Amino acid sequence: YLIGEPVTRASWIGVVAATGGAALIAGKPGGAGTAIGIALSLASLLIFLAWLLALKRVPATRSAMAVPAVTLVVATLTVLPVALLLYGAPPLALSPVAWSGIIGQGLLSTFLATAAWQYGAARVDSASAGVFINIEPLIGATLGIGLFGDPVGWPVLVGGMLIVIGSIVVVRGERPNASHAADATHGLSME
Repeated sequence: YLIGEPVTRASWIGVVAATGGAALIAGKPGGAGTAIGIALSLASLLIFLAWLLALKRVPATRSAMAVPAVTLVVATLTVLPVALLLYGAPPLALSPVAWSGIIGQGLLSTFLATAAWQYGAARVDSASAGVFINIEPLIGATLGIGLFGDPVGWPVLVGGMLIVIGSIVVVRGERPNASHAADATHGLSME
């Protein structure tokens, strides 16, 4: 809406539902959720949406990996001084297994995930791309339940359903605008 993309009423409803679901999961009663946790989760959604809007304005490039590479370099340069100030220099005398894990996580979990996100975000409207950030708390809750035995309560179940249904509503509500999204996101195209 703010960048000139038409947003349907269904999409607005889906975004509200998915964000409400994420807030339910982040603030589950009796669990680890606190008011500050919910506020931080919602603030991170706003930061993510600002990042998504900034990426929509990236100029066209011939390299599919240019935007993800620049994004990671800027993020590293932003976080590095804070990390050094808070924790000092990291130890460099690590085992080959540890270095393999660090490099693998950096390449697979960060760089390729960012590239995949860029590829997908370039092909949908902002509402469709943005709503999927709400899936992150659902995946975290699911992993917590499956791997660590976290309790399943109504906030996780209702929140999860709101996230999934809201995301589907947004994607289906924006489907008629797909050609507009392709035109508006030419700067993120992966040629």
